[in-house]
Amino acid sequence: MPILVAIDAGTKPIPYAADAIRLALGDRATVEECQALAGTLVDIVPVRNAALVCGPSDADVHLHLLIEGWAYRAQGLLDGARQITDVLVPGDICDWVPPASNEEIRASGPARVAVLRRMVEGHDLQALSARRERAIIGDIRRLRTQATSLGRRDARGRVAYGLADLHHRLERVGLARGGAFACPLTQEQLGDLLGLTSVHINRVVQGLRRDGVLIIGKRQVTILDRDRLHAIAGWRTDEADRTVTDRRLPIRPQQGGPMPSPSATTNSRGPS
Repeated sequence: MPILVAIDAGTKPIPYAADAIRLALGDRATVEECQALAGTLVDIVPVRNAALVCGPSDADVHLHLLIEGWAYRAQGLLDGARQITDVLVPGDICDWVPPASNEEIRASGPARVAVLRRMVEGHDLQALSARRERAIIGDIRRLRTQATSLGRRDARGRVAYGLADLHHRLERVGLARGGAFACPLTQEQLGDLLGLTSVHINRVVQGLRRDGVLIIGKRQVTILDRDRLHAIAGWRTDEADRTVTDRRLPIRPQQGGPMPSPSATTNSRGPS
């Protein structure tokens, strides 16, 4: 595949742009789609652990594609507590729907984000707009599944379902092999995602380890018995596939005129 080079606002080439995007999307986009998407690229931005990935300020201009590392979407409460509502992995668009004023999208560990033009010559990218609704529907399904877990699964079921879901999504982008995957989420973050305390998370994980279901250590999850994990979780692969495959990116830009040069770029982001 030829190397595609994107140009940032300072007219510096960004080499291997299509390759980076292809690796992030896994089997969810063709080579041609990755090349077309790289043509809308403004910059590839490193994001430090716990830093904001994106905010409401540039949501009307840019989309942010996570190409390396993890992030999470969280809602903050007035008392300082938070609820993590989704975990984002490579290949996920972070802001199909712009974040609300009380919502944050932060990196969990070091990450890299591709900043993409949302519009070209004042018009939405045709292919991006055509599938945006489907991607949002996938997100809504994931939120409904999350609400079901929080409302009806016990602690053991929540942990099992959450880890089964992450494993399934990471498999799709080649980041889970042989039942093992890197997991930068802390126990506190898992607790904020699953509605449990860190102590409760630790107790459940130790129980799953004793039962020979999985092991978590050194920021890695190793599933020892997938069938048993799925049984504990009440996992349904067909339902999970509908929340993943709808997120595939079609990325052929609208015809009729050259791409404008980006008017701004974003440098390395740190904690805010």
